Amino acid sequence: MQKEILIAVDDSIHSQYAVQYALSMSAIVKNLTYTLLKIQPTISQYIIEEARRSPAERAKLKQIIQKNSEKAQKALDRFENRMIDFGIDQSRIKTVNRIRIDGIAKDILDYALAKKPDAIVMGRRGISKVQEMLMGSVTGKLMEHSTVTPIWIVDDNVEFSKIMIAVDGSESSLRAVDHVSFMLQGNSNITITILHVTPKFGDVNPIDFDIQGDEEIGELIIRGEKRRIDNFFVHASEIFNKAGIGSDQLEIRDVKCNVNVSKTIINEARKCNCKTLVVGRSGMNKSFFFGNVSRYIVEKTSDFATWLVP
Repeated sequence: MQKEILIAVDDSIHSQYAVQYALSMSAIVKNLTYTLLKIQPTISQYIIEEARRSPAERAKLKQIIQKNSEKAQKALDRFENRMIDFGIDQSRIKTVNRIRIDGIAKDILDYALAKKPDAIVMGRRGISKVQEMLMGSVTGKLMEHSTVTPIWIVDDNVEFSKIMIAVDGSESSLRAVDHVSFMLQGNSNITITILHVTPKFGDVNPIDFDIQGDEEIGELIIRGEKRRIDNFFVHASEIFNKAGIGSDQLEIRDVKCNVNVSKTIINEARKCNCKTLVVGRSGMNKSFFFGNVSRYIVEKTSDFATWLVP
């Protein structure tokens, strides 16, 4: 079955990293096709308003649109040629040059909703301290608003190698397993680590019980968590087996949280030398809500590619 990834590009080094990561996937994902999408720069609303009143300004506006289109196409051609030089057949590459309508992030998401690629790939960029709070960057907006298409966020010069899926037993984690199994189906060489971090009692228990009862209640919660995640591991293994990925290709790790869930996941990924980290957007408890684990991993690391699955 054919898989398509949509690569949102611009003229930055971040897009070069995203394209390079996408190219490294060609050896891992069977029947992979690529769409390079370039959203053109914003045209001043003042120029647009003036063009409505003046033929001379309309001519200038046409020149600006033409210039933006030509510049965007040059960038697309440059990336396409790089992919062809890498060994990708030109028939597997599509370029899309679009006028900016509602904003870069919105335009990317609108295109994805219309064309339904299997993932959106882009470089991590523009996440400053202020933007962390306001989610003002393109990457941040895609993370916040993509409720259908997985987002692959590439940081620095990372190529696909080992992959880790961080799970908590939720429906979102199951969708992450589905996404990975679909993209990597039939690959007998890949090794996948499925990681569960058992949260501390305070992370899974928002209720303020009496101190004397906390230990007993905590044990009940942890035992329930253990049964649920054991069942999840069995279900995940079945999904991978159906996708042609054998049990011998799966490494299942269940570790206790040592600092917080996010840092524990990152530490475990580094121990296993997993450079691609897959996380569900939401989960069973507050420790896996968007804005915590997935966002922390994207914003606080500089040596991973993160797949964020809605």
